[in-house]
Amino acid sequence: MTKALKIILIIIFTGIVGIAVLIFKVIPSIFEKKDVVKLYNKSKDEEIYLMRLSWGIDDTKMTIGLDENLNSCWSNSEPDKYETNSSNDTWFFYKLTDDTLFVYGPVFSKPKFYKFKTFVKIIELHNGDFITMGENKKYKTFGLDIFPPIEIERLDYADKLEKKHK
Repeated sequence: MTKALKIILIIIFTGIVGIAVLIFKVIPSIFEKKDVVKLYNKSKDEEIYLMRLSWGIDDTKMTIGLDENLNSCWSNSEPDKYETNSSNDTWFFYKLTDDTLFVYGPVFSKPKFYKFKTFVKIIELHNGDFITMGENKKYKTFGLDIFPPIEIERLDYADKLEKKHK
């Protein structure tokens, strides 16, 4: 093989690797939006992070973990975190007590490597339940919060529209 052909093959290989890095690492991170809420359980001396990572047009991943590390794209599993199983899930209700984090919302898969001191109780809500809990801030009567907090604005807007049309 001639020296010129080797150089051309190295350039082609380097170009392919460079394009792969752009496609799978750089470009997705440009369009990412990450929401994080840090909770602290004083009785267990534990920080818990509620996270939502959105990228592209409608891809979203939500996790509950003990750190803020979160990889974009569905192919990147988070073995030490609770994860949603659907890209349609974008928010949930939650409440932290002395020994338990209650999560009311979509189905989360359990972490493969469980390191939580705080018990995490996932209660699945269906669409009608979400609507009922969100109407007129009913969730607050149960001491619940919403993750991510930006979704509160959406619920408030829906309540205003409903009152306007009555």
